[in-house]
Amino acid sequence: MFPLKTNSEIIGILQAVNGSNVIEAVRTGNKRWFWLRNPPHEIIPIKGSVNVAVTRGFVDFLLHDTIALDFMAWAKHTKVPDEVVFSSLNYNNHTRAPGSYTGNEEYNITNMPSLVRFSNWGTWPCYGMMQREMCVFGVGDLPLLYERPELFANKFVQGFQDIAFDCMEELHFNRTRDQYLGKYRFDVSNYKQFDFVKNHL
Repeated sequence: MFPLKTNSEIIGILQAVNGSNVIEAVRTGNKRWFWLRNPPHEIIPIKGSVNVAVTRGFVDFLLHDTIALDFMAWAKHTKVPDEVVFSSLNYNNHTRAPGSYTGNEEYNITNMPSLVRFSNWGTWPCYGMMQREMCVFGVGDLPLLYERPELFANKFVQGFQDIAFDCMEELHFNRTRDQYLGKYRFDVSNYKQFDFVKNHL
């Protein structure tokens, strides 16, 4: 992964989400093939990304709370344990996990984006090369990456169009310099508008 934002911008974004967990979510619906037995504590399994930004309280909940420990033990026997733990505990209201989503559980949580990592699985044109159904970014992808709201991009491959790395590093240098000199201000207002930011513990 390669950062799309400067350190200062990442700090601003994390402050803007105001204590909410940044976790992607996609309902698994009736895809019972993911698991062999029902999950504990009436938790509805929800698939998501392993790339998350969570509060310290959520980490403490994962490590010590009985609900979290029981669910993680159950998840070990699913098809995608690494992709079901964070999102399921975050988007089931009754877990009461710190920073978790408190909106209506009937809300279409497929709209909960992955703001931590941007990957192009073919949704946008790929000007680099496709590898295992994912775009390896090249020089032609730089305009798209410049506009993305996520914190990091995946993926780049060393030795493939390395000039793209050079351009990203120059962008970071220029933004960092301009922020320091007061010539550039990063607007975080859009990050405050997400439903999971407005509705969280």
